Amino acid sequence: MPLLFNILFLGITLSLVFTFEAGGQFLSGHDGLMRTAESVHNTSVSRLPVRVLLLDGRLGRSSIGSHYENGDLRSLQDPSRALHTKLESYGLTQFRKLRLEGTFRFVQEQEDQIGWRLSRDALNQPYYYANIRPGDWDNDRYAVHVNGGSRLWEDRLLLAFGIDYNVERLARYNDPRPLINYHNLFLKVQAGLQLGNHVLALYAGSGDAKETGIVRNYNRSNDSFGRTEYNLITVTGMGSYSLLRRSQYERPLTLQQAGLTWIRAGERSTLSTEVVYSRRESSFSRRGSSGSGAIFEPMGTYIENEIRSDIFASRTVGDVILQLVSETVFTDGYDENTQFLGANYFNRGFRQELHLLMHNADETLSLQLSGHGTDRSINDRNASHAMGWTRAGGSADVQLTRSFSAWRMALIPGAGYTAALQHNLTIPESRQNLYSEYIAYPMYALNTSDVLFLRGGLQVQRYMADFSAALLLQFEHQRITREGPVHPDAAFHPGTIRNGVTVTLQFFH
Repeated sequence: MPLLFNILFLGITLSLVFTFEAGGQFLSGHDGLMRTAESVHNTSVSRLPVRVLLLDGRLGRSSIGSHYENGDLRSLQDPSRALHTKLESYGLTQFRKLRLEGTFRFVQEQEDQIGWRLSRDALNQPYYYANIRPGDWDNDRYAVHVNGGSRLWEDRLLLAFGIDYNVERLARYNDPRPLINYHNLFLKVQAGLQLGNHVLALYAGSGDAKETGIVRNYNRSNDSFGRTEYNLITVTGMGSYSLLRRSQYERPLTLQQAGLTWIRAGERSTLSTEVVYSRRESSFSRRGSSGSGAIFEPMGTYIENEIRSDIFASRTVGDVILQLVSETVFTDGYDENTQFLGANYFNRGFRQELHLLMHNADETLSLQLSGHGTDRSINDRNASHAMGWTRAGGSADVQLTRSFSAWRMALIPGAGYTAALQHNLTIPESRQNLYSEYIAYPMYALNTSDVLFLRGGLQVQRYMADFSAALLLQFEHQRITREGPVHPDAAFHPGTIRNGVTVTLQFFH
């Protein structure tokens, strides 16, 4: 509790200290809503610590909101219903020669009917605890992100640092009952030079995290090797698993990053590019007891290499502001499996996002056209399970803004479509197992379906002397228009509809 209190105190302090003298901006992330030209610039010109030296003025915002979604357009490892309540504060300020940027976030999650998952992250890891019986989760997640920096040597030398800290506690309250604790500390440093309109900065980051979990049953008769739906399953790949009883697990993780940022800023145009290489190593071991002897059993290590490339371009042509945001991500993951004495699980992926935005001078009208594509291949050699798919889609969003005296209103309708271009699935009948029926077949059907997105938002903002307040309402509707192939032996069939509603109260100060 003292640690969580310190995190909360730091977040509230950042929110109160950081002020924005000219009033608030309408900011939103990749949540279906448009953003103003200034906020697109601020969030896209750089993601690394040097960004704090590229932003002008003072800015502060706080928000509290709730998001609810339901529907069976999901995998069994996703919730059928979810209610997330979020408290967030952000600030940007100047203290003498030091620029500071900070974010505090607390999210409380209530998620229902999640099956085949008794660990924090089952969607991006080959090693985790699982259980067939669906259950309800209650999660608390805290995060603090701080960037700081200063300009030296007649503002030519740029030095910046960053700190990311996360604490999470996750629990499920029906048998089997896991209790999971997670913490993460990541440190970043960046140094560069500015010569005229050009900035070049080198980046390095390093950190570690640890996840620990213990699984118990309130009713001791509901134990492993009792009723099948209560069995603890240790997943070690995509189709590989073990039923050997272990009640505890540990997952330490290390992350190393290196990259660079290049920016050219002109009077009416900006161009920036950022490349970051990441290497994550996550080992997994399970623990338990047999008589009086403790059992420690390493299962393996998952290694993932990633290259991310971001491009941002902005140009003002007459009374129109044009912006381009691009993100490209390559991932290559594989394991060193202790049980199989070598690599067994392979997960390779590619993702491309491209956003073109156009704003008129007074930003009463904004248009965003987006395109995206993904390609993924997953293979488990021991279980002879392999699948892959290629998906692509696009979307369009329009933001109409009107001001009335001290009031401002923004209406944001949008729509999108994602289609499966090609796909493959290989699971020999002789190797079909519980994982195939509950996870692999439904996952494949979900990722080979075509999906229509309808979304929108309405923000009403009131300006006052020193700050402004806004109420933001958002919705999203997802519907499958063409179902992917569903295997006849699948134990779970993804539905065709999912809806979400978000209500957020925002303060800009």
